[in-house]
Amino acid sequence: MGKLSLIFLIFVAAVEASTVTFVRHGQTDWNVEDRIQGHSDIPLNECGRSQAKELAEELKDCHFDLVYSSDLSRAHETARIIVEGRGLSVQTDQRLRERDCGVWEGRFSKEYFEASFEEQQKTEQNPSLLARMYEFLGELPEDKQILIAAHGGIIRCLLINIKGYNVLDHEIGIKNCATLQIEKRGEEWVIVGMEGFYPRKPHVKLD
Repeated sequence: MGKLSLIFLIFVAAVEASTVTFVRHGQTDWNVEDRIQGHSDIPLNECGRSQAKELAEELKDCHFDLVYSSDLSRAHETARIIVEGRGLSVQTDQRLRERDCGVWEGRFSKEYFEASFEEQQKTEQNPSLLARMYEFLGELPEDKQILIAAHGGIIRCLLINIKGYNVLDHEIGIKNCATLQIEKRGEEWVIVGMEGFYPRKPHVKLD
């Protein structure tokens, strides 16, 4: 989905219903090194700041009523860059943090995928992650256009849960500053737009 499609979706949502636009934070040095970040507070690097500025330009014609972010600096700075000059404050919430990766934080992703199943389980599991995400979403006001800067792990987990994809989390890639738009329809959340996701395995189809 390109810039014009994203703007159109948010415009239509502004007329009909609330839309939440999730943004993954910009690049960090640990992203470059392929280290597991989790709750570790790793800041944006210069490339990450440039990515956030580019997204800010793409979203300049999109209206947002409220802005939230994880309390980790890489997400918070991404949000601040995107809405700079709009007169909007960025509210932080710990429930928007990345998956808690415990003993794996700071280690290379390759080590994790080569480890035993039991060792891999020493991280926050999807039910816990989804519970805090849906708790947060359930508290959002209605009829508002909301921007949330968060993290790849929780955004990807939310996408898989809403779409019902039969894939493992790591089989879907998500670029820095990728976007996911969701809308509440009745009692369910639905995907209305996504940009910056890609399959990591041949069998994965993102529709």
